[in-house]
Amino acid sequence: MKKIVSLVTALAVMLTVAFPVFAEDKGEQVEKLLLKIKSVIDIPDSMTVFNSNMRTDENGITYWSFNWSLEGKSYFESQNISVEITDDGYITSYSKYNGDYKYSEIVQLPNISKAEAEKIVKEFILKVCPHIEGQIEWKEPNIYDASYYYSFKRTANGIPTNFNDVSFSVNGITGEVVSYFSNWNTKLEFPSAEKAIPVEKAKELYQKNMPLNLEYRIRPDGYIYLQYTTSREQGNKYLNAITGQLEEMDYYYAPYMSQDRAYMDEAMSSKRTDITPVERKEIDSVAGTITTEEAEKILRSIPELNFDESYSLSSSNLSQHKPAYSDESVFYLSLYFARINKTEGLTDEQMKMKIAAGDTIGSANATFDAKSGELLSFWSNDWSRPVDINSAAESKIKKEDSKKTADAFLAKYYSEKMKSVKYIDNMGRGSENQHQYSRIENGIFFDYDGLSVGIDGETGKISNFNCSWNKNIAIPPAGNVIGLEAAHKVAFEKIGFEFQYIFNKKAAVLVYRLRDDKPPFIDAVSGEILNYEGNPYKETIAPKYNDIAGHFCEQAVLELLNVGVFLNAESFMPDSNIAQKDYLLLLSKLGKQYYDRDNIDELYKFLINSKVMDENEKNPEGTVTREDAVKFLLRSLGYRKFAEIKGIFVCDFADVSDISPDLIGYATIAKGLGFIEGSEGKFKPKDILTKGEAAVIIYNCLKKNS
Repeated sequence: MKKIVSLVTALAVMLTVAFPVFAEDKGEQVEKLLLKIKSVIDIPDSMTVFNSNMRTDENGITYWSFNWSLEGKSYFESQNISVEITDDGYITSYSKYNGDYKYSEIVQLPNISKAEAEKIVKEFILKVCPHIEGQIEWKEPNIYDASYYYSFKRTANGIPTNFNDVSFSVNGITGEVVSYFSNWNTKLEFPSAEKAIPVEKAKELYQKNMPLNLEYRIRPDGYIYLQYTTSREQGNKYLNAITGQLEEMDYYYAPYMSQDRAYMDEAMSSKRTDITPVERKEIDSVAGTITTEEAEKILRSIPELNFDESYSLSSSNLSQHKPAYSDESVFYLSLYFARINKTEGLTDEQMKMKIAAGDTIGSANATFDAKSGELLSFWSNDWSRPVDINSAAESKIKKEDSKKTADAFLAKYYSEKMKSVKYIDNMGRGSENQHQYSRIENGIFFDYDGLSVGIDGETGKISNFNCSWNKNIAIPPAGNVIGLEAAHKVAFEKIGFEFQYIFNKKAAVLVYRLRDDKPPFIDAVSGEILNYEGNPYKETIAPKYNDIAGHFCEQAVLELLNVGVFLNAESFMPDSNIAQKDYLLLLSKLGKQYYDRDNIDELYKFLINSKVMDENEKNPEGTVTREDAVKFLLRSLGYRKFAEIKGIFVCDFADVSDISPDLIGYATIAKGLGFIEGSEGKFKPKDILTKGEAAVIIYNCLKKNS
């Protein structure tokens, strides 16, 4: 729990004298910290507004935040610097805003090179945060809006950690580090890997004690597929690399189970009296839903929820969601309650006023299947009970007793669903009274469907409940899968199995686990690695073309690669004609719309809807003429209406007569902006564009924009 204490609201001059509002020892400490900061970070004398805060985290570490800014300026006009430092002098974050940020609709080129940015970050580390030197795994930056963004994991003994990291951003125009943030434990000992069990032995133990699970998943398009992924039942455990034992995590957060919800606006009345067939179907659907009053009555009839008269309905809403696998929508009715101290003689209007004024002692909400009346979720909170925020008191209710309560509740109200679930005993310390039951179909976990019940550790009553259950869905048989042994082989070889340090019970622990830089999902039929949507996983690594050295387009291609404007391939083939779809892919990346060859249809829909092209101009596999190239480029930049005004453009290309009359404006603007130059005064509008020429035109556009 963070404790925030406001220390100083504003000072007219930079702090060079003692703080009269501090006790003497605190004043001395703050002065030392400020001097430490100002010895490594330049604070301009013009920043005369100063304030500070202090917080203490759950581990007892004190952090001081210092903020400088210009006087009499709004946030967007002002310059400001913020620094956070621990009580023992470690600078944990820094940010600088110069008030000069301008949003660009297209990507921008930085003024400094990647090598220069790397040198700037390394110098900053040595100066501001030398304690991380030699303990990070260096990676290439992301480049966005002319800035370089670096993110590094901490390493110790050459082994990555999963709990400490650090990030930097460098303004690619000014060459300054403008942000730094570290999540870093400074007083940890990391056990050596010298006494670790061999990796092959670790793999055997992993397969035996925490094997991958086979499960059904539903893609966004409604397709049901099978995949292997990490064990649900051992989700709160890890394989200790020294002992080879499975050990339990101190804390564990269960996989989120939810129902997709699509909220609709309230209906508005209309003077029209005709009803279309579509509207009639909707009316008939809504007509079959339960009312708010009926739902509230159901809720109050469930004694296990301890939902008494102190809860008053504050609002409700009816929403619907159409699953991708069904033609029918599912309707949800959600009710929201406030808990108040009811005084005798209080009218309904007075109670509403208390709720509106925030004079409440708790809240609750519930969601129902609006057609069947089945309760899908419930959550309640009572903040009238005193809570010691610094205490980690054990629950008064034993885990086995709270499970009996959960089992009895589910057996009474969800008996049919309980026939198709498996209890998952993986909740770590602090969540012992949260009980999770995963849906099983054909002996296999089904998506994230299931039931969960939370028991209040003080009262033993149900405090939360959730039912996530896809209905009316055709579940395919589980045949033709590659098998668990083959799945483990894929996991070890394609995802990777390695040492990693984790943080548990306030100590660094050496473990063996799957790498976490790839998704832990394996197609159970093909053995491919899948992404989170169930499609084949592809690493987004910029290519290293093997055929552009010495070519006229080399600089353009390399600069575009740096900012993410590229086509995935081993060879660029600069002298080959560029297909329309590939040219438009480059333009989409130029405009920060990151489509790829797997979703070309979506790209064309986007371009047609945004008026970059017309339906009759669509020709994905066709070539692109030079005049069409500048047409699509300028349309993507928003010039279409202007470029198509007749009779105002004077084009001085020698071959102007060869340019399509409707495209004269585009050619003239492109030349005026420096995107194209022509050869010997000629545009050659009907020539087919090569990939090398495409790169140069787009690069010229970026140079002029940046």
